[in-house]
Amino acid sequence: MEATIFYSRKNAFTVITFGVIALILVAVTVLTLWTKPLSMVWIPVVVVLAVLVWVWTRTFYSIDGNYLYYQSGPIRGKIAISQIRQMDVNQTLWVGFRPALSTGGIIIHYNKWDEIYISPKDSDRFVATLTTANENIQVNVKET
Repeated sequence: MEATIFYSRKNAFTVITFGVIALILVAVTVLTLWTKPLSMVWIPVVVVLAVLVWVWTRTFYSIDGNYLYYQSGPIRGKIAISQIRQMDVNQTLWVGFRPALSTGGIIIHYNKWDEIYISPKDSDRFVATLTTANENIQVNVKET
């Protein structure tokens, strides 16, 4: 079975946050290089900006029939679909593991106590794909 890919939704808060961080980093670098031309401050700034771009462009989820894979920049992993117990749709997990770029996504409960928060662009198709692979998943939808 070919994997189905779901990219993360991005909301205004995330766009503004990433933009402000990038602008501050670039401004500090320019000001520092202006006053101290031989400064090496640009090296950590480039690394941080590279990670931000990596997270921004490579946050997605894929389902291949047996596993749900997630990636957010350098963070990646997989969850056995057979171990998923419950999905809370249109929810936000404020504390915990969040490879997501938006609020109002899906909290996935798996194994006995584990949970992860994701934010696929097409939540309905994501939920349908997972429940097709494991019809024992309990789906709780919060009305928005």
